[in-house]
Amino acid sequence: MPPPPSATYQRLRETIAKQMRMSPIDQPLMLMELLGRRSPAPAQDVARRILGEDVTQVDDYTERVKRMVGRVLTGNGITAYGNGAYSLIGGDALQQLCRQRLDAFREQRGEEVFAHRSSQRSPINGSVKYRVLARARGRCECCGAHEHQRALEVDHIIPKNQGSSDAITNLQARWRAAAGCC
Repeated sequence: MPPPPSATYQRLRETIAKQMRMSPIDQPLMLMELLGRRSPAPAQDVARRILGEDVTQVDDYTERVKRMVGRVLTGNGITAYGNGAYSLIGGDALQQLCRQRLDAFREQRGEEVFAHRSSQRSPINGSVKYRVLARARGRCECCGAHEHQRALEVDHIIPKNQGSSDAITNLQARWRAAAGCC
């Protein structure tokens, strides 16, 4: 007969079963990452786990690939696009040369390689996000759709690149724009 579960196990089980919010899906994914490894997880690994299951992020980056890098490489005759997939045109993949170029570029520029993304998007404070989502009562503030239909995100009403702020009055709960809202 196995030993009785510990108080910590019982508290965790109770939290998962009855108290944990499922929108956004971050809490269960973080716990799954920790439970799966049974050791401490760097925040970066938790973030990768969340991003790996966030369909809206995958959809967003799929559109970026199509609009930017895929368009450029296809336009230069390096790749072809058909039936929803990219393929190389002729020759070897030359993966090692790509890795060398990427490593040299990152060595030269450091983490500034991604600076254009972080400067355009500062993360919204978690407690502010919670207040906006609570104010919305589980509904998109643009179209009224319920969070059970699709996950909500917190977004700026007036974009920051137009001089707005992260003030709660400038934030709204909404479906991701790429998902067909607004």
